[in-house]
Amino acid sequence: MSISNIFTIYKREMKKYFNTPIAYIILIIFLIVSGYFFSYGQSGLFAYGQADMRIVFQVLHIIFVIFIPAISMGLIAEEKSNGTLQLLVTMPIHDFEIIMGKYLAAFSLIAIYLLLTLRYPIILDSYGNLDWGPTIGGYIGLLLVGAAYLAIGMFASSISKNQVVAFILGVILCFSFQMTHALPELFQGEGVLGEIGLGSMITNVLVLLLASALVVFFIHFVSHISIKKSITLVVIALVVMAGILALAKFFPAIFVYIGVNNHFQNIARGVLDTKDIIYYFSLIALFIYLGTFSLTSRKWK
Repeated sequence: MSISNIFTIYKREMKKYFNTPIAYIILIIFLIVSGYFFSYGQSGLFAYGQADMRIVFQVLHIIFVIFIPAISMGLIAEEKSNGTLQLLVTMPIHDFEIIMGKYLAAFSLIAIYLLLTLRYPIILDSYGNLDWGPTIGGYIGLLLVGAAYLAIGMFASSISKNQVVAFILGVILCFSFQMTHALPELFQGEGVLGEIGLGSMITNVLVLLLASALVVFFIHFVSHISIKKSITLVVIALVVMAGILALAKFFPAIFVYIGVNNHFQNIARGVLDTKDIIYYFSLIALFIYLGTFSLTSRKWK
C-alpha cells in the first residue's frame, strides 16, 4: 500500500467534489434540514428553550441514511459509467488504494458538513448551560455512523454502473442497519390482523416481504433487467428476508447488537465504550473490504 497513491486519489476526488455542484447542493440541503430541527423541530431551541443537542443528533443520525448514499453513489459507479475506471486502473496503483483515496475524500466532506453545524452547540451554550460531554460524544457518534454508512455506500457504488441504483441500494443497506435493532419488536403485540385471530408476526412478515419485493422490482426496473431475472431476484430477496425475520425471532440480542442505533445512543450519551468503537471499525473494515473485492473481481470476468 502506497500512501502517496492514496493521497493522489484523495486530492483528485476533493477537487472533483468542489468543482461540481453536487457537494454544494447536498451541503445546502443538509444545513437546511439540520437547521430546521435545531431551531423549530419538536425539541428545537425555540420549541422548548432547552440547551440540549440530543434531538438534533438523533435527527442527523437518521437523515444520514439518505445523505451519505447521496455522497457515495458516484464514487465507483460514475467511474464505471464514464469508462474512466479502466484508465484509472492502468496506473501503477492497487484497487485498495483507489478505494481508500475515494473513501477518505468522501469522509472529509462529511466531516466538513458536521464542522459547519458546530454553531448549534455554540449558540446553545450562549443561551444556557450546555453539557459538552454528551455534545462531544454525539459528534463522535455521528462521525462513526457517517464513516460506517459511507463504507456501505461505497460498496453499493462498487457493484453497480448506475448511480441511481447505487444510491437506492445504499439507502436500503443503511436503513437496514439503522432498523435492525427493531426487528425483534415486530413479533410483539397483536398487529392489525389480531382482531381476526392472526398474530402480528404474520402481519409484519407480509408487510416486509411485500415491501422488499416492490423495492427489488423498482431497482431492477431502473436497471432495465429482464422480468425473469427480476422475478428470480425477488424470490431470493423474499427467502433472505424470511430467514432474517426467523433469526430475529429466536436470536433478538444478535440483531440488537448488529444495528447501529444502540451503539450510537451509547456514544451520544458521552460513554465511549470499547465494544461500540470496535463495532463501528469492524463494520467499516468489512464494507471497505467488500468494496475492494468487488472492484478486484472485475479482473476475473
